[in-house]
Amino acid sequence: MTYNPNLKDARVLKRIKRAYGFAKGVLSENPHRWSTRYIDKYFGHQGNDLGKWLRQQLLTCTNEAFNKNTGLTKEYKLNKAGVDYLHSVLNNSIEPAVYDQQIIKQWIESEFKAELESRKFNYEDKSNRLWHPIQSLRREHKTRILA
Repeated sequence: MTYNPNLKDARVLKRIKRAYGFAKGVLSENPHRWSTRYIDKYFGHQGNDLGKWLRQQLLTCTNEAFNKNTGLTKEYKLNKAGVDYLHSVLNNSIEPAVYDQQIIKQWIESEFKAELESRKFNYEDKSNRLWHPIQSLRREHKTRILA
């Protein structure tokens, strides 16, 4: 049985836009290692039909190798064909680049608005270095919001 999300349901559209904003704001067409928990935060659990569908549309797994003991995670890149399809589903009246900027801006504001306004960032100590999720944004988006 093939899953088709109800694109008339506002909750489904909200989840799709959130996942789309994350994917376009953070992922690139170059492979990068991402933890399942981090992806689950924006796509939903992979056992959920919508979460699985979003992964199929937005992600391409380039390396299945992982090791929970060492923290080695799977490697993913942006699925260009799926992104193009979702853009047509979400909006076909605005130029893709302009629409993407709007969705990415909405996603960044929903995630980091308070910290960006206060300019006080809550860093985490990971592997003996300070880290903040905003560091994973693609350079062009990071430069624009931090300017």
